Amino acid sequence: MKSPYLNIRRLIIYLIEKFPPFKNPFLILVSIIITPILLAIVLILGWMSFKKVKEIATEGFNQQQLVLAQHGK
Repeated sequence: MKSPYLNIRRLIIYLIEKFPPFKNPFLILVSIIITPILLAIVLILGWMSFKKVKEIATEGFNQQQLVLAQHGK
């Protein structure tokens, strides 16, 4: 019984031989353009999530301090 992965492997090898990724100028150009864009998106989303987490933590701390101050009187 043949493994189904054998056919997939053959297909991948065929596609790589037919369309070599580093010999195709279009693919090189697309990868040069897409990579910095994706990196920028990841960095922006990381920065935005960091700001939101910091904001939530600060708000929680302020609420705790307010509750402590109110009960201390």
